Amino acid sequence: DDLRRRDYTINAIALPLGPHGALVDPTGGVNDLQNRRLRAVCESNLTNDPLRLLRGVRLMAELPLELDPQTITWIQCHRQRLQDAAPERILAELQRLVAATRADLALSALMQLQLLAPWQDAAMVVSVPPGKQEALAMNQEERQRWLPLSRITQLITDDGLKRLRASRQLRQRCRRLRRWLNRLPEDPGALKEADRYELHLELEDDLPALIIHLPEHLQQDWLQRWRDANDPLFHPSPPLDGSELQRELGLAPGPVIGRLLDHLRRERAFQRVAGHTSALAEAQRWCARNSNLL
Repeated sequence: DDLRRRDYTINAIALPLGPHGALVDPTGGVNDLQNRRLRAVCESNLTNDPLRLLRGVRLMAELPLELDPQTITWIQCHRQRLQDAAPERILAELQRLVAATRADLALSALMQLQLLAPWQDAAMVVSVPPGKQEALAMNQEERQRWLPLSRITQLITDDGLKRLRASRQLRQRCRRLRRWLNRLPEDPGALKEADRYELHLELEDDLPALIIHLPEHLQQDWLQRWRDANDPLFHPSPPLDGSELQRELGLAPGPVIGRLLDHLRRERAFQRVAGHTSALAEAQRWCARNSNLL
């Protein structure tokens, strides 16, 4: 009876604890495994716990299985019921799905089934999220880390993530990435200097999740520069710190120091200053131009 209440037949197989016991398989799960078929035990089992509607697609992402046609029909019929599941459980399933080895195929099925429609909006243009083909320039570690972020960002709106009880950090990361995906021109080289600087300053840690969306001929160059922790544009940092500015220029602590540091960071990013001496000279020039702030 317990096995017949399970979600999918491959999860409804048991082995008796006694020696030489035969598999207990009342729903045909072994046959489905042999035929790489993912089949729901019955329609009511899916609706009894609506999270199972999404779990089927997640299992597809993790195992070499195809959804049974009848199961697809049931998922389509009851997809609105997914909203009845606990938000945290939905997000947990989705995060496993987008990080799985077979996520490319599963994401196509997920979109066709429209399971995530309640966490999208009418204005959202939902395209198939990037897959391994779009991330060929990345190494395996980079794909595992940033492909899931890029996929989540394209699948769920900020409000949807909020309603799924996503952490503030995840929402902020997705919001920043989404904003730059919308702002980025077809030719990223056309970005004005101020915008290019802002891009790298704001998206530094998660830049590979955006690089996936660049034209192929730019991806390798941007990734190589991002991998270089000393690249002044891809990893903007000021050539001097606040203590040095106070000591060398006699500046008092306050917001002016922050503005000067940002100016020096930008000058270093575009290689207009290099090293302590030139940075200090530029700081002196900046102070002379902004004496009213001091």
